[in-house]
Amino acid sequence: MPVHDGGAYLGSAVRSILSQTHHELELILVDDHSTDGAIAAIDRSDPRLKILASERHGVVNAFNTGFRQCSGGYIARMDADDLSLEHRLQCQLDYLGQNPGIDIAGCCVEIFSPGGIKGGMQRYQDWLNSVRDPDQVRKQIFIESPLPNPGLLFRQTALHRLSGYRDVGWPEDYDLL
Repeated sequence: MPVHDGGAYLGSAVRSILSQTHHELELILVDDHSTDGAIAAIDRSDPRLKILASERHGVVNAFNTGFRQCSGGYIARMDADDLSLEHRLQCQLDYLGQNPGIDIAGCCVEIFSPGGIKGGMQRYQDWLNSVRDPDQVRKQIFIESPLPNPGLLFRQTALHRLSGYRDVGWPEDYDLL
């Protein structure tokens, strides 16, 4: 979880991962030079939580700093202002276990905002949640990234083959996919 000034949602984001029904995990939170105090406020009592400092600035560098420290066979992506339902990781692991030829699994999303969502954002959420199989992903990738970054689960071997994210001047998740 790369974090730069995680703000009010960071504690909830961390709890949503540490509360997963799949308990065998490590949450590597990488501080990307935060100044808002949100990381200092996190409960550090769970031994599965590791907090690191990013080697350089930016989300790509923060993610890759954490990626190099991961020890598991799967790497889940998460953002500091997002929440994961408690079965997210188990569902994604089950899917990848049943589909050995697939290296990346996404998930459905519910976009939240204090004022709610409507219009274009509602249509975007509906579109994201309609893209559910590899053929649809291959077709829709030319419109926009149909797999939201904070909901991705990768096979570690695939992410290593790709050398993690690249910082190339456009969205790192779209570039990777």
